[in-house]
Amino acid sequence: MAKCCAERIDERFPVQEMVNELRRSCSSSRKLADELEEHACLCLATIHRARDLVIREISKQA
Repeated sequence: MAKCCAERIDERFPVQEMVNELRRSCSSSRKLADELEEHACLCLATIHRARDLVIREISKQA
């Protein structure tokens, strides 16, 4: 980001461009974090269900 800003030294508002890019990036990162959290929760729920099924099967055999 800083390199991009330095390369555009002759442009009028490189800092403002950088701020706008950071805002877009932050928004995108937040969305990715939310999706990751949802995916992790679904994975943990699946693991929990599978563990319960294994315990039930073991209990039936005992």
